[in-house]
Amino acid sequence: MGICWIMSLCALKRKAMNHKTIWCSVLFCFLLTPFAIAQNPNCLDPVQAPFGPGGTWNVYQACLTKMKWADALEQARAFEFDGVAGNLASIHSAAENQFIHGLTGAGEHAWIGLTDRVGVAPGAQEGTFVWTSGEPLTYEKWRKKQPSNSSGTEDGVYLFRNASDWNDDETGYALNQPVPDAGSLNESNGKSYVSVHEYNLGAASPYPGIEASYALLPNPPFGGPAATTGNWSVIDYYGSLTVEPPINDVVDLLVGIQNQVIDSQSATAQIPTLTLADPDNAGVMSPSLKLEFGEGLFPYPSNDLTAATADDANFLSVAHGRIQPQEDGIYTIQVQSSEGFALRIQDATVLNVAGGGTYDPFGPGTIYFAGDTENSSTKATYDLKAGQAYDVEFLTWERSGGAFVEIVSQKGDEINDPSINPQWMALGDPSVLPEVDRMPTARLTGPLRVVNMNRIEEFDQVIEAARDIIYDNLDGPDAESNDATRFQFDDSNVDPKGCPFGEFNHDGNAEQWPNSSGNRDDFISGVFGTLQVDNGDAVLNENITVSFYVSSDDRSSFRIVGEDFEEASNIELFDLDGDESIVADQNGCQNSYVGVISLKEGVDYDFEGIHVERGGDAGMQVLAAVGNHIEEFDPIQFTLLQTDAIKFSRNVGMQLLSQTDGPIGDYNQNGQLDAEDLDLQALAIAGQDLSFDLNSDGTVDLVDRQVWVNDLKNSWMGDANLDGEFNSNDLVVVFQVGAFESGNPATWSEGDWNGDGSFTSSDFVVAFQGGGYENGLRPENGVIAVPEPSTLLLLLIAALFWLPTRVSRSV
Repeated sequence: MGICWIMSLCALKRKAMNHKTIWCSVLFCFLLTPFAIAQNPNCLDPVQAPFGPGGTWNVYQACLTKMKWADALEQARAFEFDGVAGNLASIHSAAENQFIHGLTGAGEHAWIGLTDRVGVAPGAQEGTFVWTSGEPLTYEKWRKKQPSNSSGTEDGVYLFRNASDWNDDETGYALNQPVPDAGSLNESNGKSYVSVHEYNLGAASPYPGIEASYALLPNPPFGGPAATTGNWSVIDYYGSLTVEPPINDVVDLLVGIQNQVIDSQSATAQIPTLTLADPDNAGVMSPSLKLEFGEGLFPYPSNDLTAATADDANFLSVAHGRIQPQEDGIYTIQVQSSEGFALRIQDATVLNVAGGGTYDPFGPGTIYFAGDTENSSTKATYDLKAGQAYDVEFLTWERSGGAFVEIVSQKGDEINDPSINPQWMALGDPSVLPEVDRMPTARLTGPLRVVNMNRIEEFDQVIEAARDIIYDNLDGPDAESNDATRFQFDDSNVDPKGCPFGEFNHDGNAEQWPNSSGNRDDFISGVFGTLQVDNGDAVLNENITVSFYVSSDDRSSFRIVGEDFEEASNIELFDLDGDESIVADQNGCQNSYVGVISLKEGVDYDFEGIHVERGGDAGMQVLAAVGNHIEEFDPIQFTLLQTDAIKFSRNVGMQLLSQTDGPIGDYNQNGQLDAEDLDLQALAIAGQDLSFDLNSDGTVDLVDRQVWVNDLKNSWMGDANLDGEFNSNDLVVVFQVGAFESGNPATWSEGDWNGDGSFTSSDFVVAFQGGGYENGLRPENGVIAVPEPSTLLLLLIAALFWLPTRVSRSV
């Protein structure tokens, strides 16, 4: 209601309180009265999304007060929305799973309404999971080896932080609660997590006043120059901009710029690959391809224009292109950027995603990274057809300098297929790369000897003590193997993408510790072998600087016999039998460290690795890369210490086609659909220029205007600022101009919505008949539920017609 007071006060201040401002204020007050709901004070504001049956709308709330599963369920059921009781959220698709996971933010486990606790939900039995809402279980996304029902006391389910997989855990119920059953054991010590509540409303259209979730990127796509053959079209926006995440705000900023609501400057370029960087960037610029300027790396179009300093900042970059695969199949697209990004492939659907980013559950072809900096590296798979053209749009930004972006592709499912070792190519590079074999930086000259000492519980937990135990028992260890061909070990239940393999996920075929017949605790391992180093130039005996990367769970050490490591990261060098070695002498899920050493190419070096496991998962791996990677750690350069050559997969690139044909309705030919196009259309209505006849009925009229707004722009009549929504912001925009019933010409952004060149009461009739007011973004499929206008609303609109006539007669 505050905006009603603002309008009235502004009118009084301007001495403009007349029949127009009074009735407009009344109309505003009526329209802006929020939908009254009872909100849970322990939860964030509700949001709604079309995940009900047939695409109907349900309401969700993220509740960040941590509690046990049973308490979270009780809290959810204690509140109602529009007469419908709440529940812990149920999930029926990958898109809904992703949406719900995103409500609570990264890093938090979140309870959902899945249980096998008898008496909690209809049909729940030990081992038979059901939704507390009573809905059928039609979709599942369990973590590896879940549900485990550890100790028989895990009857509630949560979304795993970051990964969005499902895991079972203790509910918080005591023995035989809520009803006696042999499977209802004591779970009263259950953990406390955040939760997501859901109101299964099944509404035909969104509720007014409740935030609605839609696709991140607008439809139609962002404007900008069309790409030419063999190029991407890139446009940068800069000037007096303040670019701040989250990504939704960045998208809104770009929409405002392109709709000429926000002032900016721009610079454009046609560039063959989306491998861009600021030449003044002192850090990473081409992480996968290792390109240099003049050799495949390009400056941003706005380089040196965005700031007084050389390091460019506070700019947006938008790219458009049209890719055409040369072969059918699954392709992996990888995006790395200095800050957040969004990438959409039109007419394609994301199959899977990995890395720092995620996919948009409301935009089937969109992936994005919403954060500021770091960990933006994201991979996604798409099933693409040979010969089909796919339009691609990409958005990124830079706030404080160090800008870069690199988009690459690999034929095949690099995320899930362990046989694929990528030869990345820039997206749009049409080359075909054959399969090749390359030797690893550090190569095993033969199989490894691995010895285990089990159940070592009473010893001083330091590497030196562990080494002594191993060396004292080399002739009679508890377990031994002599056939391992790579230095990558785990026990049988370690997640290949989890700790300690987070930086270098393995393919599920890691070597097993000799004692691994389950999840063993309290054991020590010694790994012994011989290695050679190779930088690929076939020059024997030359000195090579090599970085060795070690990760382990728990303690570990790595020593090269007779040689000294020169420096290390995350740890201190440690003397083991006279050799400076790299040692992580602390327990923990992931001990990761890098040591630098100088070795001769082609010379045999004996080495040892020691591993200590105190409890839980057990793993250790060693990789190597040429050069010193202490200051700038670059995972792409490291290869596993192994006997075999590394096989790099065949890759097939894509063609870049021309986009020179602009979108329909782009009358000013600037590559985007904007308010100026509508103003040109209004002139065409007056002059009956049939080139503007969008529905081919032989006349240019209001129907063509509705086609442009509803079908081409995918928005609503009345959307003055063309941000995709018709709401109070649009009314503020048009009334601030003061063209209403003034007799002066008006543009679309000034209230001329019916195209007659002026802003009058008839424009309100057209706008509100469209059904978009406070109805959020227009659904992309065009199917909308238009509410019947209330009698009061019709009377208020009628008053806008009546009052001007009434006042003119009294003058």
